Amino acid sequence: AKTVFSQEVHFRLDKGRIVYVPMDELIEQMKSEIKLKAEKLKQANVTRETVGPLKGFRLQYELGVVPTSETGLRNSRIVRFNRFILQPVDPSSGELLSKALDEQSKFSAILKRLEPRSTTVSVWVYPNSYGEYATLKKWLHERGFQMASWPLGEGRPISGGPDGFRTSAQ
Repeated sequence: AKTVFSQEVHFRLDKGRIVYVPMDELIEQMKSEIKLKAEKLKQANVTRETVGPLKGFRLQYELGVVPTSETGLRNSRIVRFNRFILQPVDPSSGELLSKALDEQSKFSAILKRLEPRSTTVSVWVYPNSYGEYATLKKWLHERGFQMASWPLGEGRPISGGPDGFRTSAQ
């Protein structure tokens, strides 16, 4: 495995269904409004905000105030991004993997726009879809894509934060 610094595209695989996750687009929306939303921290130490829905997903994020004890600065308020959670609007959205691997599918249409050698396909996968995951991995490798995996526990949302990990692909 190697750390990913190339283009990355995200998908969610749950109950045998695969769906595109517009993570980059939602994070850009979040970044564009953080300064405005940080104003709420004048009255509170934490605020939770939501962007989306976009392409079937919402991104909820949390901003907080760094305690004075950590900054050493009196009478100052430093805003910190704490974390995000991505939730599908409809948890049963997406295409059955058996249909998604067809050339006419939404999944295939997204991949056709990408350069396999410079794109990593990141798959957030639930235990109920490990069989489909193995099929997908073989299919992607046959087409020259690197694949990264993010196993999720049953019912756990896609999430991340500043202390998270970089994606590793094979």
